[in-house]
Amino acid sequence: MFSLGVVLFNLLTGCFLFSGATPEALLQANIYCDLSFIRKYLQHTSHHCKDLVLWMLEKDPEDRPTPKEALKHQWFKCDKEVLKNLLSINDLTRKQDPERVKTFYNGQV
Repeated sequence: MFSLGVVLFNLLTGCFLFSGATPEALLQANIYCDLSFIRKYLQHTSHHCKDLVLWMLEKDPEDRPTPKEALKHQWFKCDKEVLKNLLSINDLTRKQDPERVKTFYNGQV
């Protein structure tokens, strides 16, 4: 679930959760798992969205949701428009039309 949380964070913010100058540095950032900065990137998302992302990114795997628990989260019920936009972006990306993706992403999410 952690990896899905990372992907969701990336889709919602357009930012990578971890970075590093080398593959080893990137791995170390992932292992260290300092997520103290992510709330500022999620400030324009709903409360339910933040809650789900933070839950999926819990450092301790035992504290993360199972896939079934995640799918029952309130965000999937409340933020249907955001989900629709994310799916549309994915569809545009698969069609490899970068200009449409850029226009859609800047204007919709």
